[in-house]
Amino acid sequence: VGSSFGSEHHHNLTVHIRAPCNIGMYKEISTQERELRGYGSVQPFIDPYESGRYDQYGRPLSTDKSILRRGDGQETRENAIHTLELVFIPWLILVLMLGCYLVAGSNGQVFVLWAMPIVLLVVCAAFLRNAYKQSNTDEVALGLLSLASTVLGTAVGIYIYFVMLEELHRINQGASYFNVLPSESAAGHRDATSVVFTNSTTADTSRYFGYVDASTPSASVYCVAPLTDGSSSFTTVKYFAAGLDCCGAQEQWSCGKAEGKSVHGALRLAPDLRTAHRLEVFDKAIEAAQAKYGLVTGDGYMLLDMIEDPVAYRDELWRRAYTLVVIFGIVYFCITAMTAFVIMPIIQGK
Repeated sequence: VGSSFGSEHHHNLTVHIRAPCNIGMYKEISTQERELRGYGSVQPFIDPYESGRYDQYGRPLSTDKSILRRGDGQETRENAIHTLELVFIPWLILVLMLGCYLVAGSNGQVFVLWAMPIVLLVVCAAFLRNAYKQSNTDEVALGLLSLASTVLGTAVGIYIYFVMLEELHRINQGASYFNVLPSESAAGHRDATSVVFTNSTTADTSRYFGYVDASTPSASVYCVAPLTDGSSSFTTVKYFAAGLDCCGAQEQWSCGKAEGKSVHGALRLAPDLRTAHRLEVFDKAIEAAQAKYGLVTGDGYMLLDMIEDPVAYRDELWRRAYTLVVIFGIVYFCITAMTAFVIMPIIQGK
């Protein structure tokens, strides 16, 4: 088939036409070839049946990329995702993340805590994008579950780190001293993060002092109480129990993680209470206590957070973090298993 627009433009042109024959078959008919210069060119004929856009019954293949796509037009791939892969791969990603958070968090490797979820998010997003472009619905489901595992693992890992592992790392970074007398020099224990005093040592809350910091809108009360050997004649103080907003004219002493005569352990005051401004205010509180009760600090002092057993407290932090990881891992395995067995029949169109 062709037309003439001038004798100088005649060339050979081949056009393939499908003409119906018997029993639904087709045959090719060849004609002369022409090029239509100045008016465009004839595009080559593309057989839609050979291009893969129609199935063997002449119906167009589905281009729907929905994760819930189903129907007879969906092809079956030999390398399709198995149900167990939908269960175990997302779960293993979560377990890997939480395990890394436990190890890196307890050792203070903060860079790993942020780098690992970023890398996993990028990998999951790339896998998901590629699967969606190729219309691999089962791989899209796997990518979404893996992405959800990464997000949940990051959230749980950050919670574990800031609530438990950060404090655990702080305690592990310093030295521990045992059977310390309250009269011993604090200068020799500057590297301590935990101290266990002798059984006779106690925080003398009858001589506490609360200093109000009027320079801040909150007007926080900085509380200090001397650690003594239990006698009223003990005036040279090397160690002070300290806290924020835990004492006052209308309330009793409630500073520290434990109270009472049987409390002989202590932790170094937390870093958020040892900023430059707060240490300056604590100094003023101690100076006021010295003036009121006739105390002497000698060659320096140490601010402490009283606790019954520092070693047991440290072990409890690790046990809580480890237990939370195990429980959440078991629960999430059940969630991924139920999700996989629910959505897999939908993906396969059953």
